Order: sequence, then C-alpha cells, then structure tokens
Amino acid sequence: MKRFFSWVLIAVALILCIVSCQRIELYSLAESTATATVWIVTEAPTLIPSATTVWFPPTATPRPLNTPTPFPTQDMKPDIGRLVVPDGFSDPGKWETYRSPEGNAVWANKEMTLAIHRTAGVVESYADLPGWKTFIC
Repeated sequence: MKRFFSWVLIAVALILCIVSCQRIELYSLAESTATATVWIVTEAPTLIPSATTVWFPPTATPRPLNTPTPFPTQDMKPDIGRLVVPDGFSDPGKWETYRSPEGNAVWANKEMTLAIHRTAGVVESYADLPGWKTFIC
C-alpha cells in the first residue's frame, strides 16, 4: 500500500512539473495603438582637446513628438462677489466692532473693515438687520 501511494505521489509531482513548464500566454483587454517615434539626430561637434575638462559633452537629444495640451483650471468659487445682504453701513450701531490679537472688525466712514493680523485667522462681525435674525460678515 505504501508503494502505491509513493508511485501516485511521484506521478502527481511529475505531472505538476510538466504542466508548470508550459508557456503561459497573457491577453490584454485593452487594444494597443501604434505610435511612431521620430528621432531627430544632430551631429555632435568635433572634439578638440583642451586643458578644461568637459564634464557634460554635447550629445544628440531626441525631441518628444507630442506636447500635452493644457486645460484651464475650473472655477471652484463661482459665487464670490455676489451681493448677499444690501446694507449701506449708515448706522454704526447695527454692526459689532472689536479689536483682538487675531484681528479687527472696525466701522468707519460708512465702511466695515475686517482685518486679520496673521497669515491665517478668523475675524467676524455680527449685525442686527431688519428682515434677518442675525447676519455674519
């Protein structure tokens, strides 16, 4: 019985060796497109011996065939500049003003100015406008 299993094991090993030695063919689902490569070769200048070592001698360099086409960047903020709430800033009591280490919210000359002291920060002013519960600028 042991002899039979050893022959079966040897036969399976041989079959696996023979099967694994066969050529495997791979197929691609994408179709290949033929592209032509054009090499523009220029002659290198004749070399003249000199006392200075030329570390990067001039060589013929092929030019690329196609240059990528640039596309314009999409406008990611289309609503900037749109008037949200009309207010002439005629009444200085409507808007909250303050000064802080982060920035200022100041009302002067019928204008509201928001200024940030650092490269990043948050400055906001609240107003009590008719028809609006609270508005943030």
